[in-house]
Amino acid sequence: MPLGIDPAPPDIKKGVCFKRPNKFLGMGSRALARSGRIGLGESGKKERLFFLLMDPLDSYLLDALQFLRDSPDGNKGVVAAGIIDGERVVYATSVRAEDGKRWKHAERAVLEKYFSEFGEMPSENAVAVTTLSMCIKESPHRAGASCSDLLSGRDPEMPMEGAFKRVHVGYVDPLQAESIETYGAFGFAEISVSKEPIVALACKKLSDYFSPGTYGKVDKTAYLKEALSGI
Repeated sequence: MPLGIDPAPPDIKKGVCFKRPNKFLGMGSRALARSGRIGLGESGKKERLFFLLMDPLDSYLLDALQFLRDSPDGNKGVVAAGIIDGERVVYATSVRAEDGKRWKHAERAVLEKYFSEFGEMPSENAVAVTTLSMCIKESPHRAGASCSDLLSGRDPEMPMEGAFKRVHVGYVDPLQAESIETYGAFGFAEISVSKEPIVALACKKLSDYFSPGTYGKVDKTAYLKEALSGI
C-alpha cells in the first residue's frame, strides 16, 4: 500500500501496536469541561463528539500540540513530538542543545525523555508522532544526526534495535521533503500525515515559522501563541 494513503492506526488494522485508552468515553459535558477538553452547552457537545471521533493518532498529535502550547517558554522550540508505547506516552518539544548554540530536535528530545523515564528504549511496537515531518538534510544548527536517521534506527549515537515502524506527522516539512513518500527510503513500514483540519492547520503554521520571510524576523513566543490559539 502506498505510503501516506491509509492513516488507520495499527490497532485497528492489524490488532497490534497500541489502543488509546479513551478516558473521556462516557463522561458528561461538565466532566469533560473540567478535564479542559471542551466547553459547556451545545458547543461542548459538538466538541465532545469531535474528540471521540478523531483518529487516535491525531488525538495524540493534538496532545503534542497542547504540550507545546503549555510548555514554559524558556529555551523551547516550535516543534513537538510524542512516543506512544502501550500505556507509556511521552511528549517533548525541541530545545536548545547543551552547547547553547544548536537545537535538539523534538524527536531526539522525546527519545531521551522516554529513556530517562523508563530506563530503556521504546519497544518495536511503539508509535512516534511529530508535528512536522522529520528532518533529512544536514544542518550545522542541529544537535546529532537527522531525525529520519534517528527514528529509523540509523543513528550510531542512539541505536534502536526495533526502530519505529509507524510514524504519524502533522504536516510535511517542505524544507525537508517534497512529499510523505520521500521517507520511504528510511524503511518506515507505515508513515502518514494528519487529515484532521485543526491539527493539520496548526502544524502548517508551525512549519511556516521556518520560512525565509518569517524565521528570525518575528517574536517566537508571540508566533507560537497565535499559531496554537485554536488548539
